[in-house]
Amino acid sequence: MLDIKLRSASSTPLSFNDVDGNFTTLADPLNKLADGTFDDAGTITGSEVVPLAGGKQTTTGGITAAAQVAADAALAAANAASDLFDILANGTATDAGTLHDADISPMTRGAGLLQTTWGNVKAFIRGAIDNGTATDAGTLTGAETFPVSRGAGLLQTTLTKVATWLTGLWLNQRLLQWAYSTSFLLVSATRDANGAIVTASILWPDGATGTFTTDTASTAFPGAIDAWHASYFNASITKTVSQPAVTRDATGGVTAQPAITIA
Repeated sequence: MLDIKLRSASSTPLSFNDVDGNFTTLADPLNKLADGTFDDAGTITGSEVVPLAGGKQTTTGGITAAAQVAADAALAAANAASDLFDILANGTATDAGTLHDADISPMTRGAGLLQTTWGNVKAFIRGAIDNGTATDAGTLTGAETFPVSRGAGLLQTTLTKVATWLTGLWLNQRLLQWAYSTSFLLVSATRDANGAIVTASILWPDGATGTFTTDTASTAFPGAIDAWHASYFNASITKTVSQPAVTRDATGGVTAQPAITIA
């Protein structure tokens, strides 16, 4: 017999045979944990003892309380993040006013949240532009996009849309000048018995074509036109210029002229 001496808690030497029968008893809890054959604990009361690392222990109630604290903290953090996103998205965040180089903004490189200052952002954006190292855009196509805002959130648009808006803005001003001064060429016209134009083909100063139509011919002063509208056609741009009815005095002079509108 292999004579291996162990010592009990009382320091009494034990032979291998003496403790051989106890190995099964010692291993039994481990086997039950591994194969799930432990008796079910039933309803947890909170007073059950749970072992921890380092020879320490706690109760199931203590674990539940700690888990609740962690869950509450996680929920609070999630709510705070959601609130932050909401006020940014709907434009209710307090306006920062004039930005300073030291102002901090969040950013990411795709893994985790970082931060930087607006001074760094400004330097990064302006660097390549100021020193001429930014890649030249070449011939513009109109499809290029750039950021814009109406005061709540970031939007984007294209150069084509900006050009269309600017052209329309400029054109409206020009059309008003031409309409008030009747600076369009009469190409052909039909007239009533009093010589007033009924309808006519016209040519605008920029080469666009259109049609002039009398809406109200003066009955008090035959041959005069009190209200009219004219169309404007130039490629894909279509406008309608309208003069509401004017008011005349006893001699036929215009005493009140409503503003010309463009649609």
